[in-house]
Amino acid sequence: MSIRACVSGCACGILYQVGTGAFSGGTWIALIAGGAPWTTDDQRSWPAHRLACVLEVWALLSALLTLWAVGAFVDDGKLVPALIGTVGIMILLTDPLLRLWNRRPITRSVAINLGVRAIALTFVGLAMLSVLSGWMLVMTLPVPIAVGTDGALTADDLGWRLDPLHWWREFLVSGFHFGVIGAVVASWLVRDGSGAGVVVRIFLLMHALVIVTLLTAWILAVILRKFNDERIRLISYVKEDERRRRAHWLHDDVCAQIRLVSLRVQTQAIPAGQVVHLLDELDHQLRLRQLDELFVAGSVRAAEVLQPYIRHAQNLGVDIDSVPAFEQAALVLNEPEARLLARVASVLTSNALNAGSTRLSIALDSTATRLRLSVRDDGPGFGERDVQPGRGLWVLREELKPGGIEIDSSASGSTVVATIALEERSRLVDDLVG
Repeated sequence: MSIRACVSGCACGILYQVGTGAFSGGTWIALIAGGAPWTTDDQRSWPAHRLACVLEVWALLSALLTLWAVGAFVDDGKLVPALIGTVGIMILLTDPLLRLWNRRPITRSVAINLGVRAIALTFVGLAMLSVLSGWMLVMTLPVPIAVGTDGALTADDLGWRLDPLHWWREFLVSGFHFGVIGAVVASWLVRDGSGAGVVVRIFLLMHALVIVTLLTAWILAVILRKFNDERIRLISYVKEDERRRRAHWLHDDVCAQIRLVSLRVQTQAIPAGQVVHLLDELDHQLRLRQLDELFVAGSVRAAEVLQPYIRHAQNLGVDIDSVPAFEQAALVLNEPEARLLARVASVLTSNALNAGSTRLSIALDSTATRLRLSVRDDGPGFGERDVQPGRGLWVLREELKPGGIEIDSSASGSTVVATIALEERSRLVDDLVG
């Protein structure tokens, strides 16, 4: 009777809170709805958030173990409340487990999340009160720890700074709290004080659980804020370092080469063709630098890797008879594979140019496990005996392992095919445009 009165008072307080909309600007609605409606996919993958999810999962699993340990072994007549509490805990476990697996939430609807999670919290609270009694109610502590952890995550998703004292004062003057006080007074008057001690203990336990929830949320919010501040500081440092590096590169490399061309034009009577050659070399160096920036981005299309070397050959007066088809050139490679393709293209094209070739044909072929780059020229040709140890083609063959370089040479030219092993074929053009 006393417990039913206390639960009825809590329910009346909740209904009053909902009916009047006195939720302090939606704060409690946001917290009960959880972080799913507010968080971004990037936030859900932050390491600090995922560590907090580990704590939340551990606390909920501890509460689940408590329910079944008491309901199944201490008092087997309480299996039904344990089952009800299990349903609530499984619902609450869904979002932190999805965060740990780096998956999107099931739904981002505030109304749906609010209703489902409120029912789940009610199930867990009633199950704990039904299964546990006396000093065993201390075993409910994992629940407020889980709720506080979830509140800290939600607040961090929203960018709130938690103020536990402010929330404590809001709780004290809330309709929910007044409903519980009314239930305590009614139990005392109706039963002439008999049994009111149980309600008082539940009332004090509720305050203890609220305090634990608020302290957990506040402590974790402070930790998450420090993690985020450190993350922002590191990002800012990386950006500043990148700006400084690019500024030095522009000054030391680009500006220096432009100044060198300018001085040679001013101090020497050099023909216009030589000036064009100097500017073409500068253009090639800039394109290689641009390609290096693309490597750092983590994924590069094969066309972007080959383009600087094809353009360089054209600037030197070499005719390009054929280039890779669009579907093959749109293949996206990860950084190690893209860098290796760049080295292969550099060695094969430079060898052909140094041999005096005037025409080049470049082909690209790929499967799920390998990428083949073929460069055919009209040079004098060469054989296996001409591959000197320690030189570019020899080093490249050692890096690509046996069978990585194939040479087909004749008096009218040669074709060199380099095979690169792919860890995983990242994406095809269909994925990029479709």
